[in-house]
Amino acid sequence: AGKGGTDARILVPDFVIDFLQMKVDFFNEFTGADCRLTATTQASWLNDIKDDLKTSRQLDAYFLFGNWIPTLGGLEPITKRVQSQDALEWTDVWHDVQMGAANFAG
Repeated sequence: AGKGGTDARILVPDFVIDFLQMKVDFFNEFTGADCRLTATTQASWLNDIKDDLKTSRQLDAYFLFGNWIPTLGGLEPITKRVQSQDALEWTDVWHDVQMGAANFAG
């Protein structure tokens, strides 16, 4: 375990590992944790999760994008909730999603 007594192995797609590694390094330094990323390809991601859940349980977390949730069978129908809102603002979107999708200067 890290100096903070916490360690974690997180499965992530290889195409985001550089971006996430910076965040994990900062988190580890700030908290004393020892979180480590384990890379996989997007093609083998789902099978790697299923294998881990069935056998080794070596991973503590699985990175995923919101649009991957249906693959796991967990998507809430939100059409009525969205339609009932007066308006949805850019500020309603989670900050990291904003930064990952675009930089808004206005």
